[in-house]
Amino acid sequence: MYIITIFYQTGDSFSTSDTSGEISLTWEKLDAAKAALRRIKEHHDWASEEYSTWRHSPHTKKKPEWLKFPKDVEKPEREYYLTLLDDNGKEIRIHAFWRGYFETFYSAEINGDDMRIEA
Repeated sequence: MYIITIFYQTGDSFSTSDTSGEISLTWEKLDAAKAALRRIKEHHDWASEEYSTWRHSPHTKKKPEWLKFPKDVEKPEREYYLTLLDDNGKEIRIHAFWRGYFETFYSAEINGDDMRIEA
């Protein structure tokens, strides 16, 4: 079974700490887990630019075609949700717990494989 672990910084107004967490979805197929890891990176890159308060130039990151939002997910919440595909190709919406006001994404990796993405 393949699991994706996210490494990130979290905190509050007074302190920060490095931590990690596992995606709630697991895979039997390595290719499916790798595709999910690529989606996490694409979502991170898009959301980082889309919701950056320090942005001074037009967007350069185009929203990935697979990144669509149900009507119940309002624009300010879109950086916190994405869909990953399970082993059978079914879309599963997950919460991006590594994104938030005090969170900084570092990297993600698949257990038992050398594939890793970084911010």
